[in-house]
Amino acid sequence: STISMLRPLDLLLGMPPMRQYDAAAPPLWRCFTSSANVTFFDHLPPGVNLDERNTATNQFTRQSMAFDLRKEDNVPDLLFNEVLWHAIKGPSVTYPAPRRGAFLLQHHAKDHDDD
Repeated sequence: STISMLRPLDLLLGMPPMRQYDAAAPPLWRCFTSSANVTFFDHLPPGVNLDERNTATNQFTRQSMAFDLRKEDNVPDLLFNEVLWHAIKGPSVTYPAPRRGAFLLQHHAKDHDDD
């Protein structure tokens, strides 16, 4: 995720996490090596026509056409996510309820009776 890509930058710069998602993101240290791998690779040609457009019209198409995307955060996030969900999954797939997450660090106090 984007947050997982930002976490190593925060760590390299010595910055604390900005929010709980940053703090819980894996730092991706294993993705990096001390030397660059400059080996060439063979690419695969696209398996679909990249110029083809989706011309379907439904309620979600009409909603998205009405969105004001000239400035970030002009569209309510839950509505935007629902339209994206149905565009990707199809209009017949039920949109799931939002889930919220919290990440907590637990510190166990040492019991003095255990000494």
